[in-house]
Amino acid sequence: MTEHASIRRQIVALALPASAEAVLQICFSFVDQVVIARLGNASLAAVGLIGHMTFLSGIILGALSATASILVAQHYGRHDGPGVARTVGATVQLALLITVPLAVVVAAFAAPILTLMGVEPAVVEAGAPFLRVIAVTVPLSLVGSVAASALRSLGDARTPMVVTLLCVATNTVLNFVLVFGWGPVPAIGVMGAAYATLAAQVLRSVLMVRAMAGARRNVPFRFSDFARTDASMIGRICRLTWPIALTEVVWSLGSFLYTLITIELGTVVIAANQVVVTTEAIFVMASSGLSAAALTLIGQAIGADDEPRLRRTASQLVKIGLTSAAGFGLLTAATSGLLGVFFREISPEALHLARVGLVLNAVFQWVKVMNMVLGNGVLRAGGDNRFVLVADVTSIFVFGLPIAFFVVRFTSLGLIGVLVAKLLEEGSRVLMFAIRYRSAKWRKRYVEAPVH
Repeated sequence: MTEHASIRRQIVALALPASAEAVLQICFSFVDQVVIARLGNASLAAVGLIGHMTFLSGIILGALSATASILVAQHYGRHDGPGVARTVGATVQLALLITVPLAVVVAAFAAPILTLMGVEPAVVEAGAPFLRVIAVTVPLSLVGSVAASALRSLGDARTPMVVTLLCVATNTVLNFVLVFGWGPVPAIGVMGAAYATLAAQVLRSVLMVRAMAGARRNVPFRFSDFARTDASMIGRICRLTWPIALTEVVWSLGSFLYTLITIELGTVVIAANQVVVTTEAIFVMASSGLSAAALTLIGQAIGADDEPRLRRTASQLVKIGLTSAAGFGLLTAATSGLLGVFFREISPEALHLARVGLVLNAVFQWVKVMNMVLGNGVLRAGGDNRFVLVADVTSIFVFGLPIAFFVVRFTSLGLIGVLVAKLLEEGSRVLMFAIRYRSAKWRKRYVEAPVH
């Protein structure tokens, strides 16, 4: 087997399970929504509202998990097992330090928080107990995600996928049993979904931590790594984490502002845009595992100071990304012809707009995939998070949003004009990422050779 073929096999072995895990994580929340919808509007509104309130924990989870991936991969590439253990221990400590106080405050003041948001009393009544239980799951979720990121950076993407699949199945079964009752188990309504989520997150965190501690790939995990405070390591994690977290905030703010711009175009356009976003996300998510593969393999190459391997890996990631984008882009375009089957309730005008928008996004899906591979993968693996942040801010607020605002206010292009503005944003970002990648300034090693 040639070295290029070996690298391709490594990429696929990491990317496929990571993509499947990402889809399963979406299913985790989707199951709750489907089950709770059968309990009525107040319960569904409460659960949906709480989903939006977990936005902050989601950002913290994503940023710390990405940082753990970067540092673990570099330490592992440098054959520094103790460094891997210290990184995971310090990341878990930081995760608990942030999320436990947050969970306590939310659990203690769940009802006042919902009341201050101005929701109806029925939603507060249904949502407050649910929120208290969900608050407890936040630290558990974060610990499980850090462990999963560590496993992927050690080259094991299969275990996190299998564990996540098991937890989604557990959550689904417990949802129906606890919400509606079964045999001797009484129905407890919306709280059943909360307890199902808690049980699934407990199971996930325990299994992920156990798998990580049992990896033993020259990684001597010890209790002291989680109990002893390593100030220098925590400082390094914070320096890497804040740009990633801020990038997520910027991206979310940009999405919210695009939504506000789209609202001006009316209900038909809003419905069409929702169909485009929801449908396209499924196919884009199918390529998301390439980012995880890049974090692992590029990080390991940087840690090992193996420049030839780094170049070959990055080249293969780009080639596989373009191939993946072409395949899933064709599927996205083909799906546009089936929208009428899945979205029968929307108007013909909205359906037509959605079809055109979906085909347009399918043609340029390769741009979005390259942004994931280069920005969320290759550059981030090198610790170049501040540049990724600057590129995101520039593409969204200098190119995308101003163009979208101009299109809506001064042309008749409507939704298609807004989608083109988003694609120009993505195009400007991938251009900045490509230039940065070729400069080699993004390659930052954050680990030193282990002391023997």
